[in-house]
Amino acid sequence: MPQSKLNTELTGLVAKLQTNYQPLKALSSLYMKRKAFSHEAEVRAVFYNPNSSTQDSCIRVAVDPHSLIKSVLFDPRLPDELVPVYKLYLKEKLNYRGSVRKSVLYKQVKPIRVGEDEG
Repeated sequence: MPQSKLNTELTGLVAKLQTNYQPLKALSSLYMKRKAFSHEAEVRAVFYNPNSSTQDSCIRVAVDPHSLIKSVLFDPRLPDELVPVYKLYLKEKLNYRGSVRKSVLYKQVKPIRVGEDEG
């Protein structure tokens, strides 16, 4: 959803939870996503057991990260000089085989000028 709608939804959710806290309703915020990230093919899973104690609240799920994660996009605000450092770590140290690059989400497009002299 657009950022403005997300802000409105989250503000409303906080107000509802302050008067009547419900864990499952609180978890609903984890499924909200900004429109700018709609291209991501992500999966969000939440495990909730209201009867668990703090001692047994850990759930382990075995996954193969190479089949689960197809690409890594760094935050577009990450300094350019850090991108090759993190990429090297992922590729060389963790043997990550997917695509690794910096997101261009906030990159400004060069304006197109029409009718100006080339001179």
